[in-house]
Amino acid sequence: MGVGGFLWGWLYDRYGACVVVLFGGLLQGLGLAAASQAQSLPMFLVVYGTAAGLAAGAVYVPLTAATASWFVRHQPRRFPCLGRSGAGYDAGRAARTLADRRP
Repeated sequence: MGVGGFLWGWLYDRYGACVVVLFGGLLQGLGLAAASQAQSLPMFLVVYGTAAGLAAGAVYVPLTAATASWFVRHQPRRFPCLGRSGAGYDAGRAARTLADRRP
């Protein structure tokens, strides 16, 4: 997610959020399809970890940029809102992980 953030940030500045999220979704789908064909656990972890990390950055970068742009005039409110949006994003990822582990 960290390395991909530079790429997604550049694409977001150049083309907008729709393009970034679209490519992130396509990358996630391709990564899941490629990971399903892995013949070993290390190969699965490399393929899925790379695709999931890059795709997560494709959602997080537009989320953060949109939140920051909403509070241009109200600077003191910007940073708490950025923190809440980041915490909400991570809480959603954690909830999904817990939901996937249910029997």
